[in-house]
Amino acid sequence: MKKICIFILMLSNFNSISQIGNQRKAENAEAFIRLYGYIQYFYPIEKPDSFDWSKFSLYGLKKVIYSKNDQELIANLNLVFLLVAPNLEIGLKQNQPRLPKLTKKSKNGYRFWQYQGMNLHYTKNSVYKRKLVRYYSSKHDSVSSTLIFPQVPKNGEIISRSISKSLICFFPVSISENEKNVFADQKKTKKFIEQINLLFKNSNSVEDTCYRLAYISEIWNLTRHFYPFHDKTTVNWDESLSETINKCLISNNQSDFSKTKFLLVSQMNDGHTCVDGSYSGLPFSVLNIGNEYYVDNIRFPNNLRHGDKILFINSKSAKSYFTESKKYYSGSEQLKNVMINLYFGYGDRNENLEIQFLREGDTICENVKREVMGFICQSKDEKPLTSNFKICADSIYYINMANADEMMFLSKMDDLLHAKGIIFDFRSFPGPFRDNILAHLCKDTMETPYFYTPQIIYPDQEQLKFDTATWFLYPQKPYLTCKKAFLINGKAISACETQISFVKQYKLGPLIGQETAGANGNYIVMKFLDVASLTWTGLRVVDKDGHLTMVDGYKPDIEVMPTLEGFKAGRDEVLERAMEYINTGK
Repeated sequence: MKKICIFILMLSNFNSISQIGNQRKAENAEAFIRLYGYIQYFYPIEKPDSFDWSKFSLYGLKKVIYSKNDQELIANLNLVFLLVAPNLEIGLKQNQPRLPKLTKKSKNGYRFWQYQGMNLHYTKNSVYKRKLVRYYSSKHDSVSSTLIFPQVPKNGEIISRSISKSLICFFPVSISENEKNVFADQKKTKKFIEQINLLFKNSNSVEDTCYRLAYISEIWNLTRHFYPFHDKTTVNWDESLSETINKCLISNNQSDFSKTKFLLVSQMNDGHTCVDGSYSGLPFSVLNIGNEYYVDNIRFPNNLRHGDKILFINSKSAKSYFTESKKYYSGSEQLKNVMINLYFGYGDRNENLEIQFLREGDTICENVKREVMGFICQSKDEKPLTSNFKICADSIYYINMANADEMMFLSKMDDLLHAKGIIFDFRSFPGPFRDNILAHLCKDTMETPYFYTPQIIYPDQEQLKFDTATWFLYPQKPYLTCKKAFLINGKAISACETQISFVKQYKLGPLIGQETAGANGNYIVMKFLDVASLTWTGLRVVDKDGHLTMVDGYKPDIEVMPTLEGFKAGRDEVLERAMEYINTGK
């Protein structure tokens, strides 16, 4: 009889869980995800090396996702965060809770987090720093030696945050040094970590709803609290969390979840952004000319030819297909156009796409398989690089800055000193010797744009401040006096744009081609469960005239767009225009 009662109770619990709809699950997940970010990054605790926050996120979601109502959700959240945040309080907004005094002020000192930028894998010489500061206000103790920057919270400061439409939380951003370390009980901590690791071992795939939500939790919280370009995003980042959670609840395979991740990250409009997700592409790239799409670089032999005009992909017009594909890329419009062209058709490996194209007046249909391996975020052009150094015409020299070698450059110095002009190609990521080459182009010291690194002690970027830094490029002899031109397009990104800023600010010569990518500044790497990753821009780069590089790249002084005639003939029309400038000055 006892066994029958237990079975009935278990069945009852199962039925109550199964009857919980996605709306309730979404509310539970959102409350946990918001609370998780506040506690992980701003609750002033030290954790042992064996504690993995991303595994804890999966553990916590498993515990709270099936809460039947707000009261049960509060109870489950309290149980999950009991060890890591003992002074946390959660309540219903309708009860109008007051800000509690959770901790006592300390005369000896208090501790809190300081972040100068954010990187979960700090290196000794990184521009990004983080520290659990132990702050002492005594006249006999040194404060400056413990702080990363001067801004500090109040002694024993408590803040409140909404974590759902009906719940609010209170937690300290500074805690007395007398407060006991919550991980001091090694036995309890070890048992807790073992529970987390065991749960992860059995739930570490995208088929698991909570795994998907835990991944999104990491991306969303890092972006919400540390991404320094919310003014350049296209959506309300808070609202995007609800939308993404709902997608996670209904996507149950790798392909659907990958689209969910890419859609979330694309809202950052950050050209540095790269989400893990191995995809396969078609064996060619494309070129967009006047909203029409042509087969460009063929990566290995197939039935397509250079210049074939793409009409339909899986019965969808080429324009519609490309417009839809853009949603999954992050960055400026000009960078998206480059990425779409280079990584046309990326998606599930070995899937066939029916492509209808026009060749010499004939319409042809071809089934083409996705089989070129790579990542959707890669920016490397598949075309062979143009020669690193060559003579374009009588006394006009060309230098490809992607692979330019300093020794090669110096060995050609006698020729360059007598050149009519030099064309520098920045239409790809520049090599390590770019600074040494640019140092010969200006008589005066050149200063970089301002690099603003966020300084953070509060969540939600409240009271955000910045550390400002620049660096200098000193002139090197001999100085090259000839005319100079600089080739650019949407593939000119990151450090490349710092070099282009020298060209623009110090008027070294005209920029010729198309607008640069608009993504400069040291990037940050997030890892999730040592498997997944995300990169994004961690600081703001602003020119002396106030121009913010992000999204708004450097526009050309002489714009050159590809023509169908030039494309089919295989001409480099941007290079041709630069040669015209060297010869005519116009």
